[in-house]
Amino acid sequence: MPIPLMDRAHSRIRVPAALLLASLAGCTGAAGHEGQINASWKGSAKTSGALKTAATANWCAAGHLLEVMGIAGDSGIAVLMYPADGVKSGTFSVIDPLHEPVHTGAAAVAARWPDGEQVIGYRGVKGSATLKVEAGIISGSVTSTMLRPGGQPDTVTFDATFSALEADSGVGACPPDSGGKRMHPDSALTPRQDSAR
Repeated sequence: MPIPLMDRAHSRIRVPAALLLASLAGCTGAAGHEGQINASWKGSAKTSGALKTAATANWCAAGHLLEVMGIAGDSGIAVLMYPADGVKSGTFSVIDPLHEPVHTGAAAVAARWPDGEQVIGYRGVKGSATLKVEAGIISGSVTSTMLRPGGQPDTVTFDATFSALEADSGVGACPPDSGGKRMHPDSALTPRQDSAR
C-alpha cells in the first residue's frame, strides 16, 4: 500500500492508520541525543536495500514505551519497545499490531522507503529485538519479517542496529493515546486510499 510522502514541515513519518502505531505519526526526528541506525532489507529485487541515518529515542514513562526512529528523506524506520520497568536491557518479541495488542515485552516495527514513484510502508509481523543500556546509552538490534499492507504476499526480511542513543523523556516524548501528553495537530491518523506519487 503506497503511503503519503513525509510531512517535511514536521520531519515526521506517516504510516497507514491500520498499523495502530499512532506514535509514528506524532514523532519528530529532533528529540533526544542523536545516535545512528543501520538497516538492511531483502525481498524481491525491488524491495532490497539499506539505510544508514541518524536516529533518536524517546522514553514515554506513562505509556511504558521506548521509541527509536531514523528518518532520511522519504525513508524511515521506527522501532517501538514496551519494557516492563524503565529503559533497561532486555529482549522483545516483534508482534503484528493488526492481530495482537501491544503488551509488556512486545515490540512493533514499521518502515517505509521509495519504490519507483511510490513510497511503500511495511509493518513487522514477527521477529525479535534486543535492547542494551549502559550508563544511559542505548543500543540494540531488531530482526523482523516485514509485510506489505493489504495482505499482499511480498514479504521482506529486515535487520537493523541502533547505537549511541540517549532517550528524551520530556513531555514531548509521549505519542498520542499512550497515556502521555504529547499531541500535535498532525498526530491524528486517517485512512488513506492507495495512491502513487
